[in-house]
Amino acid sequence: MNQTKNNLDDIIYKTYAILIKDFEKLNFDILLDLVFDYLDLELGWIGIFSDKHLTLSKAKGKAIQYTKDETLRNYQINILEKYSNNAFVSNDVLEDQRLSYLKNAATTYGFNSIFGFIFQINDFDYGFILLYSKHKNYFDKHTLEILTNFSYAIKTAILISKKEKDLILLKDIVENSYQGVVITNSKNEIIYTNKAFSNITGYSFEEAKGKNPSILKSNYHSKDFYKDMWHKLIHNGHFEGKIYNKRKNGELYEEIIFIKTIKDENGNISYYFSFFSDLTELKKAQEQASYNIYHDPLTKLINQVGFFEQAQRIIEKNESFAIVYIDLDNFSTINTKFGIEKTDQLLKEFADFLRLQIADPKDIVSRFGSDEFIFLKRSIIEQNIVKFTRNTVDKIRQKSFKIDGQEIFLKVSAGIVLYPKDSDNINTLVNYAHASCRKAKQLGKNQCVFFNNSIYEEFINGFMLTNEIIHGIEFEEFELYFQPIYNTHSKAITHAEALIRWNHPKKGLLSPFYFIPFAESSDLIEKLDFYVLEKALESINEIKKEGLKIIISVNITGRTFLTDNFLDTFIALIDKYKTDPGFIKIELTESIALSDENKTIQRMQSLRKLGINFSMDDFGTGYSSILSLKKFPFSNIKLDQNFIMDMQNNQESAIISSHMLSMLNELNFETTAEGIENEYLFFLFNYLPCDLLQGYFISKPIPYQEFINFVKNFKPDSTFIEFHQNNSKILDLKIAQVKYFIYKYFKTIRNILQNNDSDKQLNDLSKIIEFDHKKCDFGKWYYSVYPFYGKIESFKSIEYLHIDIHKTAKKIFLEKNEEKLNFLFNSLKYKIMQLNKQFDNFYLQNFITK
Repeated sequence: MNQTKNNLDDIIYKTYAILIKDFEKLNFDILLDLVFDYLDLELGWIGIFSDKHLTLSKAKGKAIQYTKDETLRNYQINILEKYSNNAFVSNDVLEDQRLSYLKNAATTYGFNSIFGFIFQINDFDYGFILLYSKHKNYFDKHTLEILTNFSYAIKTAILISKKEKDLILLKDIVENSYQGVVITNSKNEIIYTNKAFSNITGYSFEEAKGKNPSILKSNYHSKDFYKDMWHKLIHNGHFEGKIYNKRKNGELYEEIIFIKTIKDENGNISYYFSFFSDLTELKKAQEQASYNIYHDPLTKLINQVGFFEQAQRIIEKNESFAIVYIDLDNFSTINTKFGIEKTDQLLKEFADFLRLQIADPKDIVSRFGSDEFIFLKRSIIEQNIVKFTRNTVDKIRQKSFKIDGQEIFLKVSAGIVLYPKDSDNINTLVNYAHASCRKAKQLGKNQCVFFNNSIYEEFINGFMLTNEIIHGIEFEEFELYFQPIYNTHSKAITHAEALIRWNHPKKGLLSPFYFIPFAESSDLIEKLDFYVLEKALESINEIKKEGLKIIISVNITGRTFLTDNFLDTFIALIDKYKTDPGFIKIELTESIALSDENKTIQRMQSLRKLGINFSMDDFGTGYSSILSLKKFPFSNIKLDQNFIMDMQNNQESAIISSHMLSMLNELNFETTAEGIENEYLFFLFNYLPCDLLQGYFISKPIPYQEFINFVKNFKPDSTFIEFHQNNSKILDLKIAQVKYFIYKYFKTIRNILQNNDSDKQLNDLSKIIEFDHKKCDFGKWYYSVYPFYGKIESFKSIEYLHIDIHKTAKKIFLEKNEEKLNFLFNSLKYKIMQLNKQFDNFYLQNFITK
């Protein structure tokens, strides 16, 4: 460890001294020099991102070239926004999953530990202080305390700098500062104090106004002390040091004070400006800042930073232990049902249960994620860990929690590793435990998995896949394919869904199933989602140049949509490409919408104001409460393809889908049927109240240029267009199915004639087309309902025409004369269209008017 860490406390005093001396012109280079005097760093970086652009950048160190690495800039912004107004620490960059994108740079520039302090200046600007060291575990507890205080000072300086540049008065900063501020005139009479002055001293401004600051004098210091102070003020223009003063109630307190003279143009002192910090409060603030760095604010358990530091100390003692990585099963379902506020309370109770009823006092319990916890069991031998883990999981399963009086029993998946058996590195142990927990999830949840060789192989493969995906994003190996979406009203392609494919340099074209599930288990999914969004916006502009107006749908995961920086990043992309927002549609699953209703609604409303539409994807797979979805600003509902594809063989699925479409139509939702895989479904949904159709019958997902050609040349089947001409939507599923029987009969005959199959013997043709009017699909339906409708005139007229159609069909296949054959076929076509029309009349008279 570098020995320059001695006397770290001096950093704080000297920082304030620098700030007060250079008040008129802040010098960040000097501040960086100060930190480098006490710490062994590869890089120190202070800066401001303003509306995604680096507007202020001061850096020092051997790795200064890193600050100019544009390929890492987007990742840098994401980290800044994610950890805004917090300290960020990593003491082993290469093993830190949060910084997977940084591994190559860390190797190149020699980073092993990182300290960061990020703060928000306004809605668009972020200030940051980043320090990089080559040593692992470099930023220990005391160093973090010092650097956090240093960062708060820099934050104040940057805020002042920004305000001065914008010519905005500093009063709001000074007035609300945590430090007491006093301004006196040339006679040393108080003319201004801020709120902190009153809070620290007990004197209000009215009580202090016009008086000498000596009202705070404690008589603790000698006359020589004050003589020296005034000497420095008059000759050097400033003074800094520690003073014991006295509050209004007589209580003594220690403070750090900085006083500066402000002179007029003739060099005469006009004012004395001072600010001071109550060391009592400062120590409390330091303790709170230290606590915040190491603890989870919700559960009060230690967080990842605290866990890694404590665990490292145990390793240094060479003490054996086990790590149990716990993930609550199906917690998102509980979250959806009861809401975040109540499930947060459940998490706090669960954390207390682990800490008080499972752990021994010397064990470590940490919250690692939203519903993920780590349990470090100390001084346990391998032979006892199985029994301990089983007992722990059993206790969790048996523990009853309550929400709104309802009993809740939690189940968990757990991954277990042993030190030193599985590794002697704490970051590696945690990664192995997490990988084992994921395996428990994959095996069906509610079980425990010990780390083993197969999991190790999966972990290594996952590590390699992570790097490959990051590389693929950086070098644009990922490509958008477009699946055309058919409009049942215009009979044209008016929409498309953008779907990602991976042109892997070694493995060829990879479908999303190869990499999306893995990406969803990490931060990679956010990078892929934004990549797809950006490419989709770019494609929309290119499609418009082709003279086409196509609305592009993009499926966004809940993790990305609900992340804090989604809105700003998405809007920035729209501005970057100048894309018309009306041509982008975001697809969200209903589980996302219901997981955090308020946040989802607010975010959707913000984007709806820009003209962006939303589609509810996979509707029917979750709660499927149509009325509850009216609270969300969805314009389109996309029926889950499992319902659609099952309609041909499952009457229950057909009825459910039909009723859902009718209700959604009544609620004025635009609807999309996904999973149109054959002609039957295509025909059916052209008659049902459905607006858009998507599926392989129309087209599989295809590359951009192929998609453009497809849209330009698309024409529905001519037989379908003739048959469907002037037909209206039908709300009755069975009626639409019966119409398909008529259409299919006509199309089969046309196909036979076009393929020159009419020369076949009638016996052979009867296997393809039914000549008996009672045995064809339409005839079977007709005579099955004849007892109900046989007396209705419009129904009886259908029979005569239907019989005549079968007679004409038989004549067609007996006729050899081409001219007569054409006449008979045109006659058949006319009769089938008439049958279709008469059937519509029967439907309208007997189903719609009732």
